[in-house]
Amino acid sequence: MGRMTSRRWWRPPSSSKEPLALLGEELDDGRQPGVTGTTPAAAENRTVRLAAARLARAEAAELRRRAAALSAATAALRARNASSRAASARLIAEGRDRIDHHIDHHREVRRTVDLVGLGDQLVNAHDPATVLLPALRALRSLAPGDTAAGALLRSGHTTRIGAILGARAQAILRSELDNGEGPGTDALRSGTVVAVPDVRAASTAARRPGWCGDVAASGVRAVLALPLCGNRGRTLGALVLVSDVPVQAAPETVDAGRALAAMTSLALARVHSEESASRAIASRDLIGQAKGILMREHGIADDEAFERLKRLSQDHNVKVVSVAEQVVAAYRGHDAAAPSTA
Repeated sequence: MGRMTSRRWWRPPSSSKEPLALLGEELDDGRQPGVTGTTPAAAENRTVRLAAARLARAEAAELRRRAAALSAATAALRARNASSRAASARLIAEGRDRIDHHIDHHREVRRTVDLVGLGDQLVNAHDPATVLLPALRALRSLAPGDTAAGALLRSGHTTRIGAILGARAQAILRSELDNGEGPGTDALRSGTVVAVPDVRAASTAARRPGWCGDVAASGVRAVLALPLCGNRGRTLGALVLVSDVPVQAAPETVDAGRALAAMTSLALARVHSEESASRAIASRDLIGQAKGILMREHGIADDEAFERLKRLSQDHNVKVVSVAEQVVAAYRGHDAAAPSTA
């Protein structure tokens, strides 16, 4: 056998530098790292190693860039966490101060307003009056002085007085309906709590001149209006509390009033739903009676009788149930006027 030719393999020189750094220097110098020799295989090997070296260098640069970005993001997150902890500590301290400042008033409000007892009464309510009167009695206990309370209710596109406890409440709500302005009207329209600490203040008079003139004459000095919010953001009405002394409603008083108004709103929504169901049943029965009369008198089918009621409703621009009521009333009147054959 012939003597095998020895191959020269490239070995990295001893250096304290990392292999990737040495490789980068060779690439920068234009050298082809990894293999020496002049054979075609050696040249091909050098080309492959050069491409791999360039790829490794690019990947290393990308890794360094990502590491730097991650380090910066980590530092920003730590700073944000520190800021959040400081803000939380500040809020906790402020909350503790507020609780310490108002704890006595909290206890007084809880003793005064019996929300549990009110809830028992509202569960058994069967119409708006039996809902509103207990709520107004509880509401009057939230303010000092000689208080009165009333409720505004929305009926379609109109507003009416739902209930009254006290002459001053009667005067203020009547003035709101006459002038179209006032705390109760504002609370009903906006769905937010409206407080007037002093009716005689210049700012209040400038904002509601007509209403202030009527209210001041009745002896009212402070007003708190709480919206009655129903389903889908619709406001059902407003509870209005008045006092004969000027007073700024404390946050605890407003919170208790909101809780009371929320319970009242739920009870009103339930009562309205029951009333609507009762009206729907009565309307369906009345329409059924009218269809039966038309079927018997004209010898037509059920569908034809209902179509006639619908045509009359459209021709006269009234509800079908109103047409049915007229048909039933006319038939009963005719039946009562018919001579007896006995």
